[in-house]
Amino acid sequence: GYKGRIGVYELLELRPDTLDALSRNDSAEFTKAALKTPGFIRFSTCAAEYAEQGITTVDEVLRITGAIE
Repeated sequence: GYKGRIGVYELLELRPDTLDALSRNDSAEFTKAALKTPGFIRFSTCAAEYAEQGITTVDEVLRITGAIE
């Protein structure tokens, strides 16, 4: 089981610019559009915030994301 674990999430609301890039299979443009989407929090940022709050460790953030932002 996963008792005692916490989820790290990345949630993106699909908007016309992200949908367009996705339909064209343009990953570079999709990434640019995603980063401009209001309220979008990257997976690595979410994990780093958990480390700052003491919910997890920096070592665990690095293990799952490869970086801290």
